[in-house]
Order: sequence, then structure tokens, then C-alpha cells
Amino acid sequence: QIRIYQTISILFEQEYVTADQIAASQFIDKRSLNKTFHQIRNLLQRYQLILISKANYGFKITGSELHQRFCIMDIYGYYHHITMLIRKDKMYQNYFKIEETTRRKIRNIWLTLISSRSYTIKDIHLEKFMYQLLLSYHRFQLGHKIEFDQSQIDEITSWESFEIVQSLKKRLHEENIFEMDESEVYYLSIVLFCYIDVHSIQQMKQSPRFYKQSLNCAKEQL
Repeated sequence: QIRIYQTISILFEQEYVTADQIAASQFIDKRSLNKTFHQIRNLLQRYQLILISKANYGFKITGSELHQRFCIMDIYGYYHHITMLIRKDKMYQNYFKIEETTRRKIRNIWLTLISSRSYTIKDIHLEKFMYQLLLSYHRFQLGHKIEFDQSQIDEITSWESFEIVQSLKKRLHEENIFEMDESEVYYLSIVLFCYIDVHSIQQMKQSPRFYKQSLNCAKEQL
């Protein structure tokens, strides 16, 4: 799995990459390389991307910029996840350790949902939100709840980010991953609200009373 992701990373770094360059970088022969290409093509289908080849040029990955972004994020997210587990980082294992199939399902649901929305959101914030989802998953497993007063709830439920997280909650339920508590919906709505429009004057005017509180809350948790 790591070799496949490493090869994909190399393919994203240049316009075209030759088979010899890839084989040399991964210390494998052509037979093993053909097997790796087959696995890469299958993996790229998840992101609606295609591995193409051109005579005298080599190989490259084609597809929309959005799907390429998601693929690159997944590669680095996977690297970071595996690295932290290998290092046996106690804090990471306490809060983010999760069965790989479940982690990937949560990630795919989140990326698919947000890609269907017309939001400008940085890749780093997409990635950070994924970790917030894993925290939410672990809070659910441990039976913990985040408390909000009614005035805060009234404010949060007026946001569009609340509607997005509600859709996320529905998808997680449909996939039998976990039942997100309503308090988690409120919290994740705050995080997403701050990620999407943290510098938006228009958004601040829509929510002047609770905006500073929500931003501080999100910063403290991150």
C-alpha cells in the first residue's frame, strides 16, 4: 500500500514520468512495476482519475483538479496516519486510532459531500475537519457529550454549515458507521463555519453575537 501511494506521489510531481524512473525510485523490476500500475489504476478509480501512458513520454495521472486534490490529500493523510501509529504516539492512538476501513469510509463520505457544495475551503482545513470527525467518533464510542446552551444552539442552527453537517450525520447513519450525537453536529458546525468563512465580513454580519465565541471554541479544540 505504501509503495502504491509513493508511486502516485511521484506521478503527481511531474508532467510525465517514465517507467524506468518509477522502477528506480521504488527499487523494483518491470514485472513488479506492471503489477503496481494495475493496483494504481484500481485505486485511482475511487477519485475518478485515470493513469495514462504516452510513447516516448511516460505516464501521468489525468482528471479534474478537485479529484486530484482529494487523491493527494488522501495520500498524505494515510502517510500521517500510519506514521503516527508506527511511532506509537500515545495521544494519537488515544484519540485517532481507528480501523482502516472505517477511517476510509468516514473520509470518503466527508470528501464526497463537501465536493458537491460550492464552497472555497483550503485543503488543510478539509484535512483538519477529518480529524475532528475522528474525535467525534471516539467521543461517541466513550459516551461523552459536548454541552451547548439554547442561545448557542439557536445561532448554530441558522448556519449553512449546520445543514452540511446534518447531511454528514445522515450519511454516516446510512452507512452504519456511527450515530452522531446532536451536540457533535453543533460542534462540527462551528468548526466548519470557521473554516469556510473565517475572514468573511459578510458572514460576520450574519452572526455578530456568536461568531467570536465560535471561532475561539474551534481554535481551542484544534
